[in-house]
Amino acid sequence: MKNRIKKIIIICTLLICFIFLITRVTYSSYESNTAGSVNGNIAGWNIKVNDVIVSNEVDKEVDIDDVVWNATHTRSGKLAPGSTGTFNIKLDFSGTEVAVRFDIEIIDKTVDSNKILTLTAIDTADVTLTRTGVSTYTAVVDVDDIDTTIVNLALDLSWVNNDSVNDPVDTQFDNSQFLDVNFKATQYGGEVITPYTGSWCLMVDSIKNKISNIKYLTYKKRFLKVSLVFAFSIILIVFLVTRAYGSYITTAKLRADIDKAIYIFEEEKLSFNIDENKIIPSNDPYTYVFSVQNYNTSQTSDVDLTYNINIRSTTNLPLEIKLYRNENYNASGATNIIGSPTLRRDADGAWYRLYTESDDYPMNYNSNTKDIFTLVINFPKAYSIDTTYVDITENIEVIINSKQVI
Repeated sequence: MKNRIKKIIIICTLLICFIFLITRVTYSSYESNTAGSVNGNIAGWNIKVNDVIVSNEVDKEVDIDDVVWNATHTRSGKLAPGSTGTFNIKLDFSGTEVAVRFDIEIIDKTVDSNKILTLTAIDTADVTLTRTGVSTYTAVVDVDDIDTTIVNLALDLSWVNNDSVNDPVDTQFDNSQFLDVNFKATQYGGEVITPYTGSWCLMVDSIKNKISNIKYLTYKKRFLKVSLVFAFSIILIVFLVTRAYGSYITTAKLRADIDKAIYIFEEEKLSFNIDENKIIPSNDPYTYVFSVQNYNTSQTSDVDLTYNINIRSTTNLPLEIKLYRNENYNASGATNIIGSPTLRRDADGAWYRLYTESDDYPMNYNSNTKDIFTLVINFPKAYSIDTTYVDITENIEVIINSKQVI
């Protein structure tokens, strides 16, 4: 058995040396000797991404501002949850004199859950794209067409809206959080472009199954040794071939220049306690004014939004609560926008009253909108002779819920 393993090692070593010599001879055939000097006729290598030269660069960053977003309820050119859009990439190989293989890797939310955008489609009419990895797409531009081929790629993207995980306040992102697009171009050497069919772990599982089917432990050890020698030989061959050819390679990181929509919803917080020092039974109501708006001192919200209002109070005092929007509460025909309360119980077992308002109020991005509300509280004077409510405190909370219109 030992002699057999030695033979395998010798054969692999000879194979490596043979391939290395072949590649050395092949590479030297591109050179010509004249008067003792060596002149290499080197093929041209010139690649542009969206008119930016990336030839012979490593991880050159290219900002892509040619992104078109579609959202009915969002300011033009702005990105917001629910938006879809197209990320356009132009690859120009003019001046290149060898066949080129290029790979586009898209790191979106399906690959990295921390990313914002999801790739829904990638398309081009100029070359044949093959999916070669979980998030990688590959194409080859033939040498006969290389000097005249412009490859236009369209990446369809979506910011999938999920109300269950949306932040209640506007969150700021930098461009690296939306999407990563990695571009790699190499000289094409005729290798087969293999479509992606699943995880490479399937291959590992297959090898494990073969090993498990070997009857005796000694045979398992021999199989493992031969597999390791063969794998090492293949890796070494690839390394030497790459060094011998010295083929062209270019990498770039493409980043979309994204202008995220700003969500602005300004509100005056209203949560307070009413005690005997602030309110007494009276024929005159107690009023509290607050407002909500879709703008601040410097800008207006970039998205359409809606909001509604609920009021929650404890059950300690026999109060009558009404709410008026954009009108004088004591004017003729003024409308109370909340109905009678429903009695609820919270997680701790405490009872409370909930006043709900059925309407959602819109605020469009193309105008500054401010709504003024008047909360009216009545504590009837008839209770002035009742000592039951002495030293009792009532808590009232106004709950304002807003959301983006998709």
